[in-house]
Amino acid sequence: MSATFLSLVLGAGCDSAGTADNTLPPDDATPHVDVHGEYTLQPGEETYLCYTLTVPAGFSQAITRLVPTYGKGTHHILFSQTIAPEPSGMSECKVLSKDTWLPLYAAGQGVSPVNLPAGTALRLVQPEQQLVLQLHLQNASPNPLTAKSTMRVEFAQSAKGLTWAGIFGLDNHQIHLPPHSQAVTSSMSCVPGKELGVFAVLGHMHKHGRHLELSRGTMPGQEILFDEDWNFDEQPLTMKTMQISKTDQLFLRCQHDNNTDVPIAYGESSDTEMCAAVLYYTPFESLDGCTQQ
Repeated sequence: MSATFLSLVLGAGCDSAGTADNTLPPDDATPHVDVHGEYTLQPGEETYLCYTLTVPAGFSQAITRLVPTYGKGTHHILFSQTIAPEPSGMSECKVLSKDTWLPLYAAGQGVSPVNLPAGTALRLVQPEQQLVLQLHLQNASPNPLTAKSTMRVEFAQSAKGLTWAGIFGLDNHQIHLPPHSQAVTSSMSCVPGKELGVFAVLGHMHKHGRHLELSRGTMPGQEILFDEDWNFDEQPLTMKTMQISKTDQLFLRCQHDNNTDVPIAYGESSDTEMCAAVLYYTPFESLDGCTQQ
């Protein structure tokens, strides 16, 4: 399955500037790059913005920690490595994802750092790899908004002996919310086809989301693996350890309310809806996931 499954976590130009800082403070011996995306949004504006950089020479191909800082108006961050060249610096990128992006991180606002378990790392395709920081931005206020989002990327000194980690996604596109409806349930099932040593879970919905549940068994809700009430303003990455077999039947269920006068369906905008979950796991071999179209 191609990288486009990551429409699952996300929903998002503007004239802006960005910088990358690969210097090390005196008290910090950890190799890292800090990618800064600055932006200005007009009232009601919703867009995607990308910043591209190349990992400096001499860095390993192993990422051990990702620390996002969400500026005001940032709905989500998608952080990827590329397998085809992207424009350098800052640009508008009004796409949900690309087949030429291999996602390393995808999460909504308010997410805490991704601390990979000891002995594991996210693997870059090659040395001096090109990376893309994509921001989905929306200014819901009546005033212009200027802010900055940042991704700090920390590297291992050496990739020798590390186990690779990655993400597996579930993404349900079959969402239909009639006007003035409450607790509308959408569900999908998935057999992963691979062993997943999960260490973190991220759920994703939009403004009308109320509840998200991941379970396994012969029917939804039989064995609850992950369960959360949804808050659009707080989208945490939950550190949670579980083992999922390649033959397990997984079920993803979401509940939405629609208090508007129009029907709402699946879509990229924060004013449409999504029902998705991302599992961070080891051992990682290739990007994969389940999508219900």
